[in-house]
Amino acid sequence: MFNKDYQVYRDAVDENNRWLFINREGKGFFDPTGFIDLENYTRIDPENKKKGQVLWKLKYNEKPHFDMGATLDDSDSEGEFDAGMMSQLARVLMNSGNTRFYRMKWKMFNEAKMKSVKIPGGAFEVKIKAKGFCTRQINITYTRDENGNQQRHVSYDDREYVNKITYKVKMNGATIDTFSLNCCEGRELEWDCGAFQASLKSGWFSKKPHEIHTKPGIDPGFALLFGHICITEFAPDEIKKDLKPNWMLCPGYVPP
Repeated sequence: MFNKDYQVYRDAVDENNRWLFINREGKGFFDPTGFIDLENYTRIDPENKKKGQVLWKLKYNEKPHFDMGATLDDSDSEGEFDAGMMSQLARVLMNSGNTRFYRMKWKMFNEAKMKSVKIPGGAFEVKIKAKGFCTRQINITYTRDENGNQQRHVSYDDREYVNKITYKVKMNGATIDTFSLNCCEGRELEWDCGAFQASLKSGWFSKKPHEIHTKPGIDPGFALLFGHICITEFAPDEIKKDLKPNWMLCPGYVPP
């Protein structure tokens, strides 16, 4: 598992402003369950001197579920046009040559569970849905070797896009907040909900510190951990890493 621990600073990144520590652990490569502890810097365990007091705990799945192509229930496609079988036949006929282009929609589902260690009953469930599309362009070219034999070459240009991510927070089965992130690649991303405001500057691949502003009246530990998971594990870049398009599920796909 890759290291995904984070230092949390109050106001600005400075050694004197260290506030909390986000400690991520996983069971291993064969178990997708991830665990995140939000700790302070109070060391009280003589057996584990680097471990602080745990304030909040979070559990989530590092390998979310994806539906795509033929397995996709597109009943809530918000008016997007689908021409059905005739469209699929047209795709097959158009993509039988040496240059082929395919576009396939996908949806993702995941969830996380958070609970307070210090406050009894402080347990929340977060449901995450995302949708987007992926594209594949195939180019087939031919050359001849020194003996005049024809050689066939196939190249692929694969790309993935995230259109929208929706977050729903539930407590004891009741929804207490729902909000969405509309994604545009390369631009600053901003989250705003009842618990926090957050941003990723300079686009999805920014190396700048994550900025999370907790809101008054909300447990700052909950708001911080919730914001952290939204802008890391449940953000566009991480979703694209988890997405593994199965092009055999794309209607009209013709393998080269």
